[in-house]
Amino acid sequence: MKISVIMAVYNAVEFLNEAVDSIINQTMEDWELIAVDDCSTDDSLLILRSYTDPRIRIIENEINSGPAITRNKALKLATGEFIAIMDADDVSCSKRFESQMDYLNSHPEIDIVGAWANAINNNGDFLFQIQTPISSNELRTRLLFESTMVHSSVMLRSDVIHKYNLFYNEYFTYAQDFELLSRASRFVDLANIPDVLVDYRYSPNHISTKNYEKQSLYGIQIIQNHYLNLGIDVSKCQLEILYSLLYKFKYLGKKERIMLLEYFYSIYLFGRKSEDYSSKVLSMYFVRLYKLACAGKGGRLRYLLTIFDLVPIIRRFFLVQPKHTSSFIKFYFVSLIA
Repeated sequence: MKISVIMAVYNAVEFLNEAVDSIINQTMEDWELIAVDDCSTDDSLLILRSYTDPRIRIIENEINSGPAITRNKALKLATGEFIAIMDADDVSCSKRFESQMDYLNSHPEIDIVGAWANAINNNGDFLFQIQTPISSNELRTRLLFESTMVHSSVMLRSDVIHKYNLFYNEYFTYAQDFELLSRASRFVDLANIPDVLVDYRYSPNHISTKNYEKQSLYGIQIIQNHYLNLGIDVSKCQLEILYSLLYKFKYLGKKERIMLLEYFYSIYLFGRKSEDYSSKVLSMYFVRLYKLACAGKGGRLRYLLTIFDLVPIIRRFFLVQPKHTSSFIKFYFVSLIA
């Protein structure tokens, strides 16, 4: 068996047929679909049972367990050389499996591959295109701040799951894909194919929409754990500021902006140590977050008016690490002026 597709199903009656049909209609035929019904209270299980394709395996949870436990059950039953993730309300383009298998076969250094996606509404109408970073160092850098792959576009080699224990962390109910990719990025290389291979359902009923507050709290906890495992020294106050910017979109006062610069100084020094991280992506996040932090100052160059925020950074670090402090100041100006 080449590909095992894992699908957690819970009350997905509205879109389940479309999701399963998109697997059946793949140009590549050597696959199995492991669909685990998590005690649905609608007709999801009946829909699954209506399929007679022998490649479809239906598993029923005895109690409602949530998506992480349900996906882990499917992963443990998978027999394929490659594992494809599929959500029960999304749609895989017909060439998805073929494209991703060809990519992994021609790029043995990559263990996890995703793809770009089209966001669609409940009627299947196009909303916008999701273009994520492509290279491993870009993806690894983005994972310092947020998730970086459309979950239903992910395919990975099954052997790395057992080698690095890459099962879903069952604690992170609403951000399990972010946690898994963050953890995986410490062991393996990732990539995204710059081609739309998935239609991602973006609707008010989507779990990430309904549970945004809980998801954001999990998100900052995942980031904190990731930093600890990477050896990045970030204080609790700096993480609270990062949370405000990433999830609350709040501008900051001077004291908080200085702490944000200190945070970026730590991230900047970490990124310089290895080619595994992208200075371009780091610069992009610095501009995005620092401009947001400085919002409300007024004027197109409002963030440049906060140049004196650099003074405490220079005073604190220059005597100890003059080379790195000087390069960070250059990074500051080049990023904001570019």
